[in-house]
Amino acid sequence: MALTYIKLYHDFLDEAQPLTDAEVGRLVRAMLSHARGDVLPEAYLTGNERFLFPRWRIQIDRDADAYDRQCEVNRRNGALGGRPRRETPPPAPKRQAAPEPPTLEAVRDFCAQNHLSPDPEHFFHYYQSIGWKAGDRPIADWRAKLREWDARDRAAPKPSAPANPALDYAQREYRDEDFKDLFVDLDKISTA
Repeated sequence: MALTYIKLYHDFLDEAQPLTDAEVGRLVRAMLSHARGDVLPEAYLTGNERFLFPRWRIQIDRDADAYDRQCEVNRRNGALGGRPRRETPPPAPKRQAAPEPPTLEAVRDFCAQNHLSPDPEHFFHYYQSIGWKAGDRPIADWRAKLREWDARDRAAPKPSAPANPALDYAQREYRDEDFKDLFVDLDKISTA
């Protein structure tokens, strides 16, 4: 099967810039005719396009030869049966079994040995309640997760005194005598 088109490269614009529109039209018509296999009379190219046509004729022939070579390679490969089919499906990726969750004693021991700040009971019960998962994946290393908790606790700012001392109810101790002047004794008012 012959090539049914021509390739116009970007270089064509640069090379055809000095030509008039009529000359570019004649050049493109000559290129299409040559690609189709028509024989052009020499008198057809009358302007400056006759200087560019030989260069583009060579490029058109080169493109047609490359196309024919690729068609021949495809024809041979098709005769051989094409790409061979896979005999066996690719092996499925192996899923690792979820690691064994730790015991509360193991969490306590690890916290004590490494001087970690998180409460071991809170850590254990939290992950026990969600099935020892982080998101939708099982926790592969609970020790690393415990170290994350420790780092987060150490990085968290410590609570400071409230900004408004009126909200700090533990700031002063009150006695009954402090309230004597604030309240009215109703028993004294009703007898008067």
